[in-house]
Amino acid sequence: EPSYARYRELGRALREQEGAGAARTAVVASGDLSHRLREDGPYGFHPLGPKLDEAIVDGVRRADVGALLAIDPVTVEEGAECGLRSFVFALAALEPAHVEVLSYEGPYGVGYMVATLSPLERWSTHVTDARWWRHDGTVPPVGPERRIPDP
Repeated sequence: EPSYARYRELGRALREQEGAGAARTAVVASGDLSHRLREDGPYGFHPLGPKLDEAIVDGVRRADVGALLAIDPVTVEEGAECGLRSFVFALAALEPAHVEVLSYEGPYGVGYMVATLSPLERWSTHVTDARWWRHDGTVPPVGPERRIPDP
């Protein structure tokens, strides 16, 4: 199985290949975080499970592929993840990216995160159209810390 760093290379290759084209490209990254968050979860509890999820959520929130690749291999192994490669790929494909982590939970002993990623060059401080909403139907606030994409 290819290394985590190989998925960064593949994401960057997609960005270079599709970045010059006029067509829009969607990248969907799917996978679970740790499978070891609860004793009654699929693989039981391990203290590195919650640490792994914290590191992944933090790295994704900061749009930092390097942070994801720097997670200690023992933490990755003992945390029993299955989504890190796809998260690395997506961030690299959209780098630099604007990220919003919408939710994180681990109700069944498995970590689940929902996040949106958009290429940074699509973001502007000027709202020209109200066609972009959060999943709950509300429009995010506008300001230097939160930007709305141009249509």
